[in-house]
Amino acid sequence: MLGTLNLIALIATFAAAFGAFAFLKERKWPEWASGAAALLAFAAVSTAWLLVYRATGFPGWMRWPTQLFAHSTTEPRQISTAIPSQISGSEIFEKPGYYSLNIKGWQHNTTPAGDVFICSTCGAQIQVQLDYGPELDSDAIYHSNKEFLAALGTENAQKDFAESLLRKAILLQSGFTISVEMVGLSTIGGLEVLQFSAVVEMPPTISHDNTMVAIHKNRIMKLTLNYFDGAMNDNTRAAIHELFSSLRFV
Repeated sequence: MLGTLNLIALIATFAAAFGAFAFLKERKWPEWASGAAALLAFAAVSTAWLLVYRATGFPGWMRWPTQLFAHSTTEPRQISTAIPSQISGSEIFEKPGYYSLNIKGWQHNTTPAGDVFICSTCGAQIQVQLDYGPELDSDAIYHSNKEFLAALGTENAQKDFAESLLRKAILLQSGFTISVEMVGLSTIGGLEVLQFSAVVEMPPTISHDNTMVAIHKNRIMKLTLNYFDGAMNDNTRAAIHELFSSLRFV
């Protein structure tokens, strides 16, 4: 979905701009007027796609975040497996056979690849997305999480993997600068993971990304936290810490 949606968005946006310019030039409009109309068409279609992205939980290039897992790798408490249920201030979401977590204060959306959780109490765009890939087949490079993490035993290997994953996610975008700031092995929800943080500069904005990757249930699992510059404060850190602390992989 990621590549397809971005490709459609780019084609539609540029087609609207160039189409408007060519249409008006053919009718002998002044070049400045044709250019202004093309810019308006570009802005209108871009706005429409931003609304689509927002409605679907900001898939694609808005999924990428940084450094907030200082307190997120603690072992979660035992929680109920209701789907979901209200339990003494908690709202437990479960993906049967995969994971559960307390999403109190978070809005849940679904995507073809997984689930998106958007903080409804943070006062800023804070998004967590948990995706699963297809089942690994017999000729996959890795067949277990142990093999996956063993192959990433060095900092260089971890950084190469992180950069490759990031660049695949924003392959169709131009003018972005990606900086991987931290890599390492960690644990969250009882699952050992590769963790990396990155900054994606998308002038005039900067997106921060913190990602955890592992093989779980014979699938690639990717947990991403993303936010923009200026979004972090004590309230948002507490909300994210509570969400991640409740996560339990089964």
